[in-house]
Amino acid sequence: MTAPASPATESGGAGSEDTFWNTVESTDLEELSTALSLPADSVAPVVSALRAWRERSRSASALNGLRYRVSWTAQYESPAPEPLTGSWLLSSAVPPAAELTGALVAAGATGVHHLPDPAGLAEALDTYPEVAGVLSLGATPAGALAVTQALAATGRDLPLWHLTSGAVRADPGDPAPDPAQAAVWGIGRVAALEHPGQWGGLVDLPAAAVPGQYARLAGVLPTGADPQHEDQLALRGTTTYARRLTRAPQQAVPGAAAWRPRGTTIVTGGTSGMGVLLARWLARSGAAHLLLTGPVEEGAAAELVAELTEAGAGRVTLADCVLTERESVRGLLDSVPSEQPLTAVFHTAGTDSWSALADLSPAELAEGLGVRCTGAALLHELTETGAEPGAEAPELVLFSSVAGVWGSAGQGAHAAGVAWLDALAEARRAAGLPATSVAWGPWEEAPLAAPDAPAQEERRAQLKRRGLAELPTGAVLDALRGALAQRETAVVVAEVDWARFAPVFTASRPGPLLSALPEAVEALAESGGESAGAGRSALADRLSGLPPEEREAELLLLVRQVAAAVLGHQGAQEVPAQRPFKELGFDSLASVSLRNQLAEATGTRLPATLVFDHPTPLAVTRLILTLLGGAGADGPAEAEAAGALTDARDPAYATGTAEVAEAVAAFSDEELFDFIEDRLGSFGQRGGAGPGRDDQHSTA
Repeated sequence: MTAPASPATESGGAGSEDTFWNTVESTDLEELSTALSLPADSVAPVVSALRAWRERSRSASALNGLRYRVSWTAQYESPAPEPLTGSWLLSSAVPPAAELTGALVAAGATGVHHLPDPAGLAEALDTYPEVAGVLSLGATPAGALAVTQALAATGRDLPLWHLTSGAVRADPGDPAPDPAQAAVWGIGRVAALEHPGQWGGLVDLPAAAVPGQYARLAGVLPTGADPQHEDQLALRGTTTYARRLTRAPQQAVPGAAAWRPRGTTIVTGGTSGMGVLLARWLARSGAAHLLLTGPVEEGAAAELVAELTEAGAGRVTLADCVLTERESVRGLLDSVPSEQPLTAVFHTAGTDSWSALADLSPAELAEGLGVRCTGAALLHELTETGAEPGAEAPELVLFSSVAGVWGSAGQGAHAAGVAWLDALAEARRAAGLPATSVAWGPWEEAPLAAPDAPAQEERRAQLKRRGLAELPTGAVLDALRGALAQRETAVVVAEVDWARFAPVFTASRPGPLLSALPEAVEALAESGGESAGAGRSALADRLSGLPPEEREAELLLLVRQVAAAVLGHQGAQEVPAQRPFKELGFDSLASVSLRNQLAEATGTRLPATLVFDHPTPLAVTRLILTLLGGAGADGPAEAEAAGALTDARDPAYATGTAEVAEAVAAFSDEELFDFIEDRLGSFGQRGGAGPGRDDQHSTA
């Protein structure tokens, strides 16, 4: 018997099928019995079964629309790669291998210079002005951060490549990946968004060196000059693999039972954010014993225990645990009652900071990796065997995020941490132990890092405008249950509108990561492709041919159009010329995206703090005019589509030092402090820790 067409395939002219299903879903049993030529008294159970199948099929189709997976695809290699040019700096605490330096010289490099400390990068560039690129060999998150910051501080547009060894598992024969080196890839993906002009890429060599690997590496490095180059590569034997994001429809595994909690289930960070939502689901699923870690407000512990017990948990225990301390984690595991053995650990805890890489301190990076990564490592090491001899090791379920999959501006520490988690899941699974890492998009009911409720709502709206919608809790839990039932190692779950997301993601650099997604490819084709900046180099010439008073108006219109596109608005009319970016809804990601797109469109080098230092479209316009070498009109640009300009005497709209000084001259001390807090705190979390322990920011 042929099954009815699924909802995913029933479109496309199958009118009879549509009629059939419309009839099935109606309540007219007499009509249906006639259509099926069945006795009326036998139609009801058939209808019930068909409706249930239809609903399951729809749910599965919707769920598959949220699921993605990172894959690796073999690339064609030119038999005659482009030669290297200029000299190269090799950043490494120890002298690089002679085989590496020799391969670079053989490939055309005019010199190879060892940089033992990234702090000396600026001096090295002065000493060797012919340097054409930088290769970082540090292979640690801190090392990757240091060299990224050092190059950014020089202002030189040179490709920076990060070299790792065994950071990824690109080939089925690869050994387990090294989580610490995988975290370097997390840093790199953020650097690609925040510093596109200084981005080369990420290259992973085999964990065990093979002959000729450095010669093949030397063949990759010249591609950094190509705006369409592959920037996430793994060299294996004679094959070069490129990283891709692909659809991951769930495949039914014969005999796989629905996942349900058994015995004791630990949830780190289980008292807030994603963790408490997860705990509620586990309780409703009949968890025998929930063991939760995380802070609880005074007086709220008993209420939480009662809520979870009433929802269906047999027993609920709240425990204090310092996840970065081995003995504390060991004590948590030792507290599991023998009559309810540990069967699963869900690790949702983490501490996040919101800071551009240029401002991210080593201490903030270490803090961001601490609870999330050290905690996961300890939970893995201390659960490699069951509590009792012969007992199975518990499942380790790691809550990652899409920031580690494609990067997220302002979230370098977070991206490094979740990339670390994804690699740990692979390493644990490779050791024959159960592990699953889910890279989530934003959850509908979980908090985002924002100072207050209005800021939270604005952040959610921004993400949606950029193509990243929130995941409904029901869909999240269905996806989680499915991943656990199928024993998946890693999966990405996100609600992405590729028509919006792909053009923003590739606005200032190509995005080969998305090239295996038909929806993303189609969106880029409709928006003009990945080389969005092509042809814009004529802007400066066009402006130079205009009278000064028209020059500013022309450029201001461009700034407002780009700002509108970044925010997801329909046109420049929604971005008044002197409205502060803060009030327009700009956050760190929007600020970086605006800076990158304007830099590409105008051919100018704009500071990372562009929106912070020049807080209105008009102020940004005048800065760019100055950089282009042409002053704009002395007075404010004409309002045209923007409507009347706001009175510049209002300090909230003042753009220059003199304007600000005049505006605040009559302020009282209290008014002045309020103004400073408002103005300088306009991107409130620069360098600061976000309020949520388990915030999963997911942006372009």
